[in-house]
Amino acid sequence: MTLLRSNTLRALALLSFLGGCGPRDVQTAGSLVGEWKGHVAWRDGTTPLVLHVRADGDSLAATLDAPALGVSAQPIGRVSFDSPRVHFAVADSAGTVAFDGWLRRGLVVGALSGGPLAAETNRALLPQLSLKQAVKPAKPSPWPEGVVGAEPPLESAKERSLAEWLAR
Repeated sequence: MTLLRSNTLRALALLSFLGGCGPRDVQTAGSLVGEWKGHVAWRDGTTPLVLHVRADGDSLAATLDAPALGVSAQPIGRVSFDSPRVHFAVADSAGTVAFDGWLRRGLVVGALSGGPLAAETNRALLPQLSLKQAVKPAKPSPWPEGVVGAEPPLESAKERSLAEWLAR
């Protein structure tokens, strides 16, 4: 009886161990689609940014807004995502600035390099980009504005036929 019990305990321990070894926080490219708000941290301050990522066929494309720098809808082009790694590049007259980072739990974090930053060899001194996915707007409330704690407004039975009511 104790042999059966110890084998059962071993099997349970093995299953719990293997269950905890699987991939965690695995995300698809669709996880990156949406609006991301954050900032670039430079040595002497921060600059707010907004990244708009959209699906473009089988790939991702994006635009960048940096109002403090006078940048609006700057096309980024192709965004590559190999969970959890994120990469994109912004071409400018000063050169191409690349971002290499990762997506984890609703945050995109990493470093910018290239372009005017190419001379910077110490990666710790490169500007750091941190973005958080913007909250999606909530569905509109069925209640009239100012009404709190009441039942949702009922539709009149005369407004719809029985077939329309059953089809919903």
